Amino acid sequence: MNRDHVVSMLAGGVVVFAVACGDDGGNADLGGGTGGSAGSGAAAGTGGTVETGGTGATAGSGGTVETGGSGAVSGSGGSVETGGSGGATGGSGGSTGGTGGATGGTGGATGGTGGATGGTGGATGGTGGTGGTTSFVACNGTPTTCADIGSDQTEQFYGCCDGQTVYWCDDQSGTWEIHGLDCAANNLQCDFDSTYDSMYCISGTGGTGGTGGTGGTGGTGGTGGTGGTGGTGGSTGQVVACDGTPATCADIGSDQTAQYYGCCDGQTVYWCDDQSGSWAIHSQDCQANGMLCDYVDSYQSMFCEAEPVDPGPGPGAGPGPTCSNLPPLQCTGTNCSQLVPFDPDNGVGYVDYPVNGETWANQYRSYIRRDLMMLIKYATAKVACKAQAWTPGNNEPLALIDMSEADGSIPGTSIGEPGHPDGTHTNGLDIDVAYYQTLSDNLPRVICEHTINGEDQYHCVSEPTTLDTWRSAAFLGFLFEHPSVRVVGADGKAGPPISAALTKLCQDGWLTTAACNSTNKLTYEVTNGGAGWYYFHHHHMHVSFKSVTYTSLTPTSASSLSCLISSCDTSALDSFLAPFGLSAPPVSQDLPRRRPLVP
Repeated sequence: MNRDHVVSMLAGGVVVFAVACGDDGGNADLGGGTGGSAGSGAAAGTGGTVETGGTGATAGSGGTVETGGSGAVSGSGGSVETGGSGGATGGSGGSTGGTGGATGGTGGATGGTGGATGGTGGATGGTGGTGGTTSFVACNGTPTTCADIGSDQTEQFYGCCDGQTVYWCDDQSGTWEIHGLDCAANNLQCDFDSTYDSMYCISGTGGTGGTGGTGGTGGTGGTGGTGGTGGTGGSTGQVVACDGTPATCADIGSDQTAQYYGCCDGQTVYWCDDQSGSWAIHSQDCQANGMLCDYVDSYQSMFCEAEPVDPGPGPGAGPGPTCSNLPPLQCTGTNCSQLVPFDPDNGVGYVDYPVNGETWANQYRSYIRRDLMMLIKYATAKVACKAQAWTPGNNEPLALIDMSEADGSIPGTSIGEPGHPDGTHTNGLDIDVAYYQTLSDNLPRVICEHTINGEDQYHCVSEPTTLDTWRSAAFLGFLFEHPSVRVVGADGKAGPPISAALTKLCQDGWLTTAACNSTNKLTYEVTNGGAGWYYFHHHHMHVSFKSVTYTSLTPTSASSLSCLISSCDTSALDSFLAPFGLSAPPVSQDLPRRRPLVP
């Protein structure tokens, strides 16, 4: 991923949002659970230099939760019998798990001539991740209708595999209908793809990282190449430079796989997809948005990505306290989609703070879906537990702000002053929350300089000064454990450090694999791209839930997942911004990019 009231400050700097906000635009699913250590290559025997020949580490975030990221080439382990290349390739690790971290490393400098045998390369190199997944669904025969895939739209959208052909149903063409795609024809495999939370074509099962191979007689004991790192999908993914400036899809690549993957012409990204209804070329000037053209793990292809931000050392190694008494993460039962008041007003880690004409006795802007309320209570309580010893920052509750009114309308509608664009904050699917801050509390207030020559810009014009980056990131990470979070929007200056902190928290073990695979749901705009996040997020984050029920699902087009307004309706956003003398340009392209239909 305000009306005619200028944001004002109460005594003590607390913002009263006469209108809450338009909300923000950034990136999509980080794939890839940890692929398992690729296995260390035993000792080289006496006298062999034992060094690690590659990190092996985790398979990185290149694949999906269930597919382990590419094991890459295991590296050379020496040669006794089959020492050789430590186990073929580790599999492509799901989706495009990056290039497997280049090569798996050279099995460890030179091993010296000393040892008898170099020792075994370490049994197997570790599985490159569980190639398949417990979420794999096989078709019951070859489906010809949506009903052949499943009994409801949830199952039909999820899809199934008939051999190496994926079948699913969606409404991309305007009606709910079946689609099929021959994965093998594109050198892919049919499996679960976390990018779409459904079955689709991915680049192969994670496979095993390959046996490390025997170190070889007196050879390079080391680790038998240790399968290399599974690839972090990002910078370790293959960056493809365009051969000149593409004018057609054929200029990008010879087939749709290469064309969808795209290429960089300087800092402009080019790719092809079917967003417009036919297979066509698209481009985006990354530099104009303060970004770089690079391989982006969220899209498992070339795209624009913010310049790296160093978030600092963070809280250290996780996972921290056990937190055994948290509220439930997910709702069960038949009333999960019910619109309810956010009660109680004060709970573990949160306070439903009265704003925009509310009082403690009348919080008419604080109605929310039961399942989203439960998720907010879970995430705030988990921050209070996990981050209790973190510095800087405070252990005060997080302020909750606008949600919906009792009838599901936009807050402020009942007094003739709806405080958000049409299409947001309806039916309890959205909630604004303050940022965690380094001040004495976490009430709603601006976290940065937001004026130029005394004129309000309605967004941060410099780096945040009071943002508690780590608690804000942890809160989002705990939200991302729930599969129904659609998007979380932040200011364009707050988004990059929070995103970098999320990555670090994942690396240090504070967040679950499911959360780390969903960090792309944090979105923001560093320039006004029309997605709705650029203005009015300098004092709060916007959390949006997917419009689903627990019996059926009519999927939102994946292209709309990153906009403040789920339909990416620029006209509604413009109407909201106009009283402030602001506007939104047409959304330059849909994010995240849709999976291609069958040609």
